[in-house]
Amino acid sequence: MNVINITMPPLRDRKEDIPLLTKYFIKKYNERENKRIKGISPDVEDGFYQYHWPGNIRELENVIERAITLTNEAIIPLHVILPFVKKAGGHDMFWDELLSLPYKEARKKSLDAFNIKYVKNVLNKNNGNVTNAAKEIEIERQYLQRILKKYNIKSGQTK
Repeated sequence: MNVINITMPPLRDRKEDIPLLTKYFIKKYNERENKRIKGISPDVEDGFYQYHWPGNIRELENVIERAITLTNEAIIPLHVILPFVKKAGGHDMFWDELLSLPYKEARKKSLDAFNIKYVKNVLNKNNGNVTNAAKEIEIERQYLQRILKKYNIKSGQTK
C-alpha cells in the first residue's frame, strides 16, 4: 500500500486563508452554541494577520470557539480574543491592550477575564456542579449563579 505524503504550509504562510477559515469557524460554533455572531471586529482581523499562529489552524479554531462561547456581541471584539493569543515576540497581547486603556476600563476587562476563567475552572473541577463549586470557592450558590448569568456561562459548558 502506498502512502501519499501531503505537505501543507503553516497558516502563518497562508494568511489569505484566515478570513475564510474565520467565517467557517464562526458558523460552526454559532450553530453549536446557538448564537448569531456575524464576524470579528477590524482590529481582531488586523491582529489575526499579524499573529504568527504557532498552533496553526487548530489554534485559530480554538480562539474562535472560545470567543463565541464568551461573547454575546454581534461582532467579536478585540478584548474577547486577546486572552487567547500572544504576539510573535512573546508579549501578551491582552496586557498590551489593557495598558493602553483608561484605568477603570482596564480594571473591568481584566476582572471580567479573571472571573470567567476562574469560574469555568472551578466548575470544570466539580463536573459542572454549581453547589460544589460554590462551596469550593466559599461563596453562596446564588451568588455563583449570578456570576454564571452575568458572563453567560453554562455549568455544563465549562471547557
